[in-house]
Amino acid sequence: MFPPGAIRRQPVDREAPDPGRAQRVARRSIELAAPPEGDEIGGVALELMRAADHDPAMLQHALVVCRSLSRDDPTDERVKRAIRLLKQVTTFLGVPPHLFDAGLTKMGS
Repeated sequence: MFPPGAIRRQPVDREAPDPGRAQRVARRSIELAAPPEGDEIGGVALELMRAADHDPAMLQHALVVCRSLSRDDPTDERVKRAIRLLKQVTTFLGVPPHLFDAGLTKMGS
């Protein structure tokens, strides 16, 4: 029973992350990170948001995908640049970092 005046919340129907879309965003970030630095971050952020179907959480998921790719091949400079780019874009957009990102940072990832 709920106390008088309590509001019952309906469960939120959240869609599971689409790993294929995250991989597409990760690939796009690798492509966008290839040109020399100096591109305006706003334009790059807009491009990546379009690739992520305007879902900021998908940018975070793409960052996880890129980190995984970096572990597979630590010498791939394109992936390292993509990770830096995704971090810059999520910071620029004000996307709050996931809790597990703090743990990764402490471990040196």
